[in-house]
Amino acid sequence: NSDATEVLVLSISGSQLGVTEGDKTIDISPENLIYRIFDEAISDNYFCVTIPPTTPIVLKDISAESGTININTTVLSNENEEITGYQYYITFSNLLFSDDGGRIFHENFEFGTFTVNL
Repeated sequence: NSDATEVLVLSISGSQLGVTEGDKTIDISPENLIYRIFDEAISDNYFCVTIPPTTPIVLKDISAESGTININTTVLSNENEEITGYQYYITFSNLLFSDDGGRIFHENFEFGTFTVNL
């Protein structure tokens, strides 16, 4: 969100992303997608540190129950047709989170684009 207090944490491996151009799907599990709410904004490098900072405080941490991760992979190349990287457009379908406070469901949710340069 614009206050930087809510995040979706997606954990998938490089082999799951792959290097083959086109579309692929991965089933969502509680281990690979988490919705987290903090008591204040997080910094840009919050997830890059080895030991998580003590602030901001996590108010809610909900693992996804079900859904599908949809990945569209595009191979990036230079003018000599040499591969320079990969671009991954990631969306979720039938995404379900639930806890004792209720359910959060998105039929289609755009996560965004992730680029890997070689």
